[in-house]
Amino acid sequence: MSALAQAHDLLTVEGWRGAALGDVVDRAVSPFRTGDERIVIDGAAIRLSPKQALAIAMALHELGTNALKYGALSNDRGRVHIAWHGPDSADRTLIELVWQETGGPPVRPPARKGFGSRLLERNLARELGGPTVIEFLPAGVICRISLPVEQQWLMTQRDAAAP
Repeated sequence: MSALAQAHDLLTVEGWRGAALGDVVDRAVSPFRTGDERIVIDGAAIRLSPKQALAIAMALHELGTNALKYGALSNDRGRVHIAWHGPDSADRTLIELVWQETGGPPVRPPARKGFGSRLLERNLARELGGPTVIEFLPAGVICRISLPVEQQWLMTQRDAAAP
C-alpha cells in the first residue's frame, strides 16, 4: 500500500488541507517509474480534497500494478500517459483524469471483472461522485476518472507556484 502511505505523507505535509493533483499523481506512480520517461504526466494545477487525493492515489496504484503485470509497463516499449483537465466553465467544476497505455501487449477485455475493476468502476465512482470508465482496447487500457471539485479546491497556476 505504498500509494496510500505516499498520499498520507503528502497530506500530512499539507496539513490535511488537500493536495495538488500533480503531486498526488507523481507520488502514486513513482514505484512504477524506471527513469526512462515511460510514464508521462500532464495536467493543470488543480487542488484535491484529502478524500479525493486518497481515492486517486489508490486508483493509480491499481492501474500501475496492472500495467506492470499485464499492460504497457510489462515490456520495454510500453508507455503510460496520465493527463487531466480541469473545469470547462466557471459553473461546472468537473475534472477528467485519463490513464492511457500504449505499446504494451495486445489487450483483451477480461472474461470477468476482478477486484481492481470493481474498485475502480464502482467504489471510486461512489467515493469521488463521478463516473469511472475502463476501456480494454487492443492498443491499451484507457481509464477515465471524472470527479466534481468544489470551488474552494480549485487553484490557479499562480497559487500552485506560491510557496
